[in-house]
Amino acid sequence: MTPRPARPGDAEALAALDARCNPGPWSAASFAAHLASSPPNATLVVEADGDGGLSAFCAFRVAAGELEILQLGTAPEARRRGLARALLARVLEQGQGEGAEVAWLEVRSANGAARALYATAGFEACGARRRYYHDPVDDAIVLRRVVGAGLEMSRRPVLASHRIDGLTSECGPVEVEMTSQAEASSQELLDNEEYRRLADEHHTLDARLLVLSDKLVLSDEEQLEEATLKKKKLQLKDRMESISREVRNRAH
Repeated sequence: MTPRPARPGDAEALAALDARCNPGPWSAASFAAHLASSPPNATLVVEADGDGGLSAFCAFRVAAGELEILQLGTAPEARRRGLARALLARVLEQGQGEGAEVAWLEVRSANGAARALYATAGFEACGARRRYYHDPVDDAIVLRRVVGAGLEMSRRPVLASHRIDGLTSECGPVEVEMTSQAEASSQELLDNEEYRRLADEHHTLDARLLVLSDKLVLSDEEQLEEATLKKKKLQLKDRMESISREVRNRAH
């Protein structure tokens, strides 16, 4: 399995694959817009054996020292082969190479398999959004991890079951690779009230921007809203990066 960067011509195939993988798939136009904004956007794909189609993909973005995993999917017939795990590892590696220090994503609270996958990659829950998803309605669990570099890794067993504001999803015991230094920095960020508030606001802006990006034509008001949201998002990222840097400096 060798992931490759997605090309503009992959937009239709990505949308078709996403529709088979996720309850809230992106449209071909959304994938095209995402690919057209590279960098900071990027998508890695795994081609299917023989037929030239796609078996798996991961869409993400790296900006202001953060890696945002936006969409991840594996074709049903290609599951249980480690494709999603390998893609996620490659994305984290690429994000680290591009200067990301923290990785973020959101996952449905009912998606135990995905939450177990992310737990094995070192992601930990740091918040929840009530009724964030639709068709079907579900809460979103916000996950994050420090993208560490050059630190000695240790293994520790954890239960991939997070109770957040009354939400519980049992995924069974898994092994998580994290560093003691990364864990300390991660916990301090999670305990930082301002950082949590900024992260919540950041994801709210991101959700609205994704809605706007799905439209083929924006009105004048929507274009102004999009520009305002992007500016605000950069300001949030700058402040979050400043807090993250302060935490890292204290850890050292």
